Parts: sequence; structure tokens; C-alpha cells
Amino acid sequence: MENTRTHKKRKHLFLTIIRNIRKRFSQRRGKKSLPRYDGRYFNILSIDGGGVLGIFPSTILMLIEQEFKVDLSKFFQLVAGTSTGSIITTGISIKYPVADMVELYESRSASIFKSDEIFRLIAKSKYSEKNLQKLIDEIFKKKTVFDTYTDILVPSINVTKGEPVVFSKDDVNTKLRDVVLASCSVPVYFPPHKIKKHLFIDGGLWMNNPSTLAISEALIRYKRRARDIRVLSFGTGNQKYDYEKALGNINKDDNWGALRWKNSLIPLLISMPTLGNHHVLESLLPSSRYIRLNYEYDKPLYLDDAKVVPNIKKIAYEYFDREYSRLKNFFTAD
Repeated sequence: MENTRTHKKRKHLFLTIIRNIRKRFSQRRGKKSLPRYDGRYFNILSIDGGGVLGIFPSTILMLIEQEFKVDLSKFFQLVAGTSTGSIITTGISIKYPVADMVELYESRSASIFKSDEIFRLIAKSKYSEKNLQKLIDEIFKKKTVFDTYTDILVPSINVTKGEPVVFSKDDVNTKLRDVVLASCSVPVYFPPHKIKKHLFIDGGLWMNNPSTLAISEALIRYKRRARDIRVLSFGTGNQKYDYEKALGNINKDDNWGALRWKNSLIPLLISMPTLGNHHVLESLLPSSRYIRLNYEYDKPLYLDDAKVVPNIKKIAYEYFDREYSRLKNFFTAD
């Protein structure tokens, strides 16, 4: 009984927090309303940020399309993506072939994350935005949010105002290339992306795993019940990390300054918000309606390391084979 009360309190707190986030931070540039979805299930796709590591979700989604003969833009009623995840999900929303997306990760990652200036990082961003913008323009051309077949959610940050924002179907007149670039402009790596008089940076700084944001849309704006919602959520990899070893002797209680934290604080700050969102969804939805696909990697993972793409693609194939039964049931069960 106590566990049931705790679960209800946690669910109520979660919904209250997300409702306030959507009310305060959603950008309302258009007046196109979101219809209530009347199907049996409300299917959500969510993809984390992670630069070149987007090869993992894009490869598995390609295999899903091929194996289960599914049109992802029709199957999912809502697609949410942050940073590199926004490229994949927004591409799906306009029916851009996922197989072509995989090829782009393989062939263009090295050129996007290439710095020709030895000391560029000192005065400028680590990479020029030109190659990234060229790629995004090739995918989305002049399409706007109005042209999507599937509703989208894309987190970003308006640094001009100092506020998190969420691009959605409400932003009907906004170009999709601007939406995606606003979520992909990682500080230090790329300069902020400008839309009109405002500057935007990577949404991963506040919502790298956008699954909880997507759940709030289904529950609050679409008026769907939790039992009608299904979520397929992708991570972009976790580096195996020995926190106990990094912290040193935990019995030394008087030595918790910067030197003690130097090896473990950044990994914690990066991974905990994403992991926290995962645990929230685990408590809300049963495993049959919530699938989280992610992997652990023995070596350090960097969002700009194009050399790792072939290895991660191989992992994606192996992961698909291992999760085949669950994915088949998710995509083919009535």
C-alpha cells in the first residue's frame, strides 16, 4: 500500500513539473492546434543527443523499417529529439529515409567535426558551422514545421533570454533547418544558431533525454491516459565508468574539494539527468510499453569522434538482434 501511495505521489509531482515546463518554455509562434489522437495507442519516439553517436539509433531504426515494413512517420504520433536526435526525429517527420540518414552519419561526420585551425578553440568555436548547416539544408531544404507528417518536439535554449524552449507543431512558420540547428549548436563545439534576433544553443544542456517531455505532451495536450502510451526511447551510449575508483578512498571524509571531484563530476553531470528521465518513465510505464535502447562502451565516447562510427554501427546491429522479439512485439502487436 505504501509503495502504491509513493508511486502516485511521484507521478503527480512529475506531471506538475512537466506541466509547468511546457507552460513556461514552449514557443508559440503559430496558431495551428494539435488534434486529439484517437487511435488505440499513442506511440512516441524519443532520441537523445550525442553527435556522431546518433549512428546507433539511426541504424536500429533503419533495421526496424526494413524488417517490420513499418512507416515510422505513420507509426509514431509524436517524435522528440535533442541535438543529433533532432536530426533523426525531424527527418522522420518529413519522411526522410532513415537508411539515407545512416549513410550521412557514415560519410559526413568527419567533415562536420573537422577543425582546420590549430588554435581555433581559443577565440572561436572548435568547429565551423558551415558543414553542419550544409548537411541540414540538404535534408530539410525550405520545409517548415507546417510540412511535417508527424508532430515534433525539439528542446533548445534561447541564450538571448536565458530560457529553455521547446519547438513543436505550434511553431508552424519556423523552418525545420532552424529548429534542428537550434538544438544542435553545442557550446564550444559550434557557435549559437541565430533565429531572427535570438541566439539558440544545444537543448541537451537541459533535456538531453526528451522522453519525459514527450510523455507530458501525450498526457496533458493530447489527453491520453498513461495506459494508452507507448514509448521507444534511444540513448546514444554510456561510457563504462568506475565512480568508486575515480572518487578514491571513500573513508576520507575531509577531502571533498575540487581535486577529489575532478575525474567524476563531469561524467555525473552529463549522465544523471538522462538516467533520471529513464527511471521516471520506468515508474510510469510497464516494460511492454516502454523500451529504452542504449549501450555501454569500454572506451571514452566523444560526440565529435567520427572514427568510432563503424564500431557503434556494429553494436547497433548486435543490439537489434538481441532485442528483436521486444521490438517485433512493439511494432507488430495489435
